[in-house]
Amino acid sequence: MAERGRPRTEIDLDLAEKLGSIWCTLAECSAMMGIPVGTLSTRPDFTEAYKRGWEQGKMSLRRDMRKLAKTNSTMAIWLSKQHLGMSDQPADDDDNYEFVDQYIRKRENETDQA
Repeated sequence: MAERGRPRTEIDLDLAEKLGSIWCTLAECSAMMGIPVGTLSTRPDFTEAYKRGWEQGKMSLRRDMRKLAKTNSTMAIWLSKQHLGMSDQPADDDDNYEFVDQYIRKRENETDQA
């Protein structure tokens, strides 16, 4: 039996990965590759290559941000807030003072008994 329909559209997966790495939209990929959005969105091979590129773009940005943080304090502060859970709000240290007071009283009692 003869094949029906149009021949399967060839997709340049290397290009799909590169476009993903610079975070192109699906419409931009479609325009660049000359393939309809509907075709791209239904092709698992395109989706896999595009997502792989997208993740590479995130790694590249993260690398650039870390490099910039070495010379730019604003970037260093922002990254510490995002990834280390730091904030502009001072920590409530009341419990720490109580702990220190207990420690001092304990040490004073030990020296009084000696």
